[in-house]
Amino acid sequence: EFKRGKSYLRLRPDRVAMQDATAQMAVLQFISSGLPSVLCPTTIHCDHLIEAQTGGEEDLKRAKRLTRLSADTLSKETLFLLSFKFIYE
Repeated sequence: EFKRGKSYLRLRPDRVAMQDATAQMAVLQFISSGLPSVLCPTTIHCDHLIEAQTGGEEDLKRAKRLTRLSADTLSKETLFLLSFKFIYE
């Protein structure tokens, strides 16, 4: 029986997926912990990359162009064994 505030869950996730600001805060906390790498596969989904300015098609092209360097760099390299996925939808 679980009791609020007293019981412990012994969770052992086999993977972690995060996105946006929550992921940023989690990564900052992880970096400050001093650990060399994550313990299970971890993915950060970046999906708020398009700014509405001129129209859907042009805005999508602009977002891809502006984030290409970050996407190329982060998709090929890993930081603390984290992987990054850029979503343009």
